[in-house]
Amino acid sequence: MNKEKLVPQLRFKGFEGEWEKNKLNNVAIVKDGTHESPRKVGEGYPLITSKNLKNNKIDFSDVSYISKKDFNHINDRSKVDIGDILFGMIGTIGNPVRVSSDDFAIKNVALIKYYSLDSLFTLFLLQSGSFTNYIKKSNVGNTQKFISLNNIKKFSFLMPLEQEQQKIGSFLKKIDKLIELQEKKMNHNYIMKNFYIQNIIPSRNSSYPTLRFKGLETLWVKQLVDQLVHFNNGISGDVKLNGGRYKLTRIETISKEFVDITKLGFTNSKPSAEKILKKGDILFSNINSIEHIGKMAVFNLEIPIYHGINLLRMSPINNVNPYFIFYTLSKQEYKNWIISRSNKAVSQASINKSTLGNLDLLVPGYDEQNKIANFLTKIDKLIYFRKQKIEHLKQLKKGYLQKLFC
Repeated sequence: MNKEKLVPQLRFKGFEGEWEKNKLNNVAIVKDGTHESPRKVGEGYPLITSKNLKNNKIDFSDVSYISKKDFNHINDRSKVDIGDILFGMIGTIGNPVRVSSDDFAIKNVALIKYYSLDSLFTLFLLQSGSFTNYIKKSNVGNTQKFISLNNIKKFSFLMPLEQEQQKIGSFLKKIDKLIELQEKKMNHNYIMKNFYIQNIIPSRNSSYPTLRFKGLETLWVKQLVDQLVHFNNGISGDVKLNGGRYKLTRIETISKEFVDITKLGFTNSKPSAEKILKKGDILFSNINSIEHIGKMAVFNLEIPIYHGINLLRMSPINNVNPYFIFYTLSKQEYKNWIISRSNKAVSQASINKSTLGNLDLLVPGYDEQNKIANFLTKIDKLIYFRKQKIEHLKQLKKGYLQKLFC
């Protein structure tokens, strides 16, 4: 906001005059959903709570259902209409959503119906830093955060005339549509990648894959993992160091299935030369939660990084493509094998190198390994490109949210 005038930092051409200060309750109808706990039924009407508001959408995949009687009873008090805005009041506060269907009821969710305030402008106002900061100051509760309906009504903000509201709303909506398009393309890439992993890498009880590159007819041979790679354990760093002379991998380093140099550990004691990672080394998470056990990344960087503790290092022998091993162990049935043979404790699981080394894989000739690895790597590069584009668009939107609102 311009400190001398009540106008935003960035404004569309043709709009002049100061914005008007107002409270949400003066320009919109502000309600909330039921506070009761209606009986759940097997089939009926969805009951939406804060947990169902995710990524500016309503997630219907994990909802409870209520009877028509309870649906009508709740809607007598807080009926949801298309174009209304919902956001969470308890637990995860915020995540505003503009409603595109009205066949559900709400519980402990704020409901905003516009009359002097454009619906899209309201949606993005509630995503802006102004409202986010207000939430942080207004929410209460120790174990479970919440914001009261009264505090939502009292939210004070600056608003332009309706035409400028519509211009801001439609502009930011276009960015949201671009983000959604890239997310759909990325999800398609993930589906395609999973399909090919399942079909160009054979199942353990098969002799050949379902799909095969043209002209390749060599046998696939069963080999144990420890016939394909050399295993090594890592070294400990200093957990107190946020920087140091020597960089080490940690569990978090490969959490996204690539080597993330922003999540490294450190030590000031020089490790032995044999602990420095080489291109093609596979880092395998052998001590982690069940959800993350077996995560991997192939090291392909030029910078000196040492092999840290709690990750197994698998160095492929001659004529073994590391990415072929990586994608084979990413196949769901191999993931299941790893989980089933892990030693499970309360908060984590582990698998040792001798157990993992006894896993048998079907392995083709080196040329076919390379074709499979290169093909799947191209899809991964597409996914990475989509992720970068989505992140760029989100940062672009964040910048506009800061500059288009007072």
